[in-house]
Amino acid sequence: EYHLHKNDYSKLQLDVYAAQPYCQKYSQHCYKPHRHSYFQVIWFKSPGIHYVDYQEYKHEQNTIFFLTQGQVHNFCKSSKNEGFLFHFNDIFLDKNDSGAAMRRAYRLFNELEKPFVKIPSEAESDFQHLTDKLLLEIEHKPYNYQEQLYFYFQIFLLNIERLKQKENTTPLKDHHFELAMRFKKSLEENRNHFRNVNYFSTELGITDKTLSTISKKYFGETPANLIHKKRTLEAKRLLANSKLSIKEIAYELGFEQATYFTKYFKKHTAQTPKDFQQQFR
Repeated sequence: EYHLHKNDYSKLQLDVYAAQPYCQKYSQHCYKPHRHSYFQVIWFKSPGIHYVDYQEYKHEQNTIFFLTQGQVHNFCKSSKNEGFLFHFNDIFLDKNDSGAAMRRAYRLFNELEKPFVKIPSEAESDFQHLTDKLLLEIEHKPYNYQEQLYFYFQIFLLNIERLKQKENTTPLKDHHFELAMRFKKSLEENRNHFRNVNYFSTELGITDKTLSTISKKYFGETPANLIHKKRTLEAKRLLANSKLSIKEIAYELGFEQATYFTKYFKKHTAQTPKDFQQQFR
């Protein structure tokens, strides 16, 4: 796991890099599955392949990926990886907009949906212009550059949100929005525990049917499927990045016996934990 200016809040909390030189400089890390404690936006200007949560995504040119905190990803050695990287922590945006975190969590950095969007040709110049502005501000640091960077980057993210909204007709916010976000947060908090659908609906003070409606509306899947996805993903992360044994990982995830974990994992991934783990050894 990598950090951005960890616990040093005197730093800007936003970095922008040219992607190809960055991958070359940190080649010992970039091409292996890893995670960040910060948010990451990757603009691929050339077509290629990128891996997010152990899934391969073949992308076109001018595709933007958005990765949330703790999400596993890695670059592809055979891809050009031309473009830009944007790294930032919560504090960079939230100090000026307290509502930005919830909007970002739902609209962009939501690991339950596809992690990318395509930039249409007519919008490319706008994104390039904003990127150039960000790079200039970071390089020269003129008067009030941090405030200027905030507004440029906020516009950058808002433009991505707009593109993503065109692909998804779900309302940005209605009376079920807060419940959807609370369900998503609870899924994360309970990723290492066995929880059924009724546990989450009771926690939210709604019926199972209402939770199912909300889940399908905002995430396109049933609550049960999301629960299994979250637990399976956490299992993959531990298997790929942990020095723990499969038995220890099973206990970490709340399974009383390793054999139950093996059956569960194989049912949802078509692989045994051992077979999956061997790919990263």
